[in-house]
Amino acid sequence: MGQKKCIICGAEAKFCIKGTSDCYCEECAEENFSDISMLVAVEEEVQTLKRLVDEKIDENNQDEEDSQDRSYEDESE
Repeated sequence: MGQKKCIICGAEAKFCIKGTSDCYCEECAEENFSDISMLVAVEEEVQTLKRLVDEKIDENNQDEEDSQDRSYEDESE
């Protein structure tokens, strides 16, 4: 997966505006926002997305196991 780039200077982004793809390096964020704590750290965003993907994978795996269990029960009857 490619790393996020600052929309101003193209450097590696450290912060994003929540809910958008607008990302900023630390220097540009500090220059353009009076309070960078209002921005979401890119790493936080990555961890949230990873957690959501992992949850979805777990749901799909459980659905597959349930389906296989039902198939096995049908065959044994």
